[in-house]
This record gives sequence, C-alpha cells and structure tokens, in this order.
Amino acid sequence: MAVSELLRIDIACLDGAGYRVIPVELPVGATAGEALVAAGLRLGEATVGVFGRVITADAPLADGDRLELYLPLQVDPKTARRQRAAAKEKKPGRP
Repeated sequence: MAVSELLRIDIACLDGAGYRVIPVELPVGATAGEALVAAGLRLGEATVGVFGRVITADAPLADGDRLELYLPLQVDPKTARRQRAAAKEKKPGRP
C-alpha cells in the first residue's frame, strides 16, 4: 500500500453567504498559511486553528486536519450579557 503524498485538509470559514467548508489537497509538509493561499483565502485579522486549538500560519498540517478561521469578536461577551440582562429588566410587564 503506497503512502499518499497529499494532505487532505478542510478549511472552515464564514463568508457573505454563511458558514462553508472548503476541501483542499496540499503536499505533505504544507503549512496553515499555504492552505489558506491554496483555498484563495487571506488571513487578515482572523486567527487560525486546528480543531479548536489556535495555531500560527507557519504551523505544519496533518492529513485530515480541519483548519478553522476565527474572526475577531465584535462585542466582548461579558458586555453583551450585561446589555441583554439590562434590556430584559426594562421590558414592561415583567415581574
């Protein structure tokens, strides 16, 4: 049985149409940055990770990895919770 000389990577990202997964085949030893270029994506302000673990663009990938692009938060989660709680308290008719 011959060993494959290609890595099969899935890249998960958000775009204007929503969530999508882009399958990419790369040579063994390819990095996260090379995978993004192969998929026609730019890192920009996003952070990358593999299966929820943040990595750098120069990190090597393994066959079957799921490369994910994490966009910066628009609102701090604690601030958002406080705003939702304050909005609930202001609604008329709530006990």
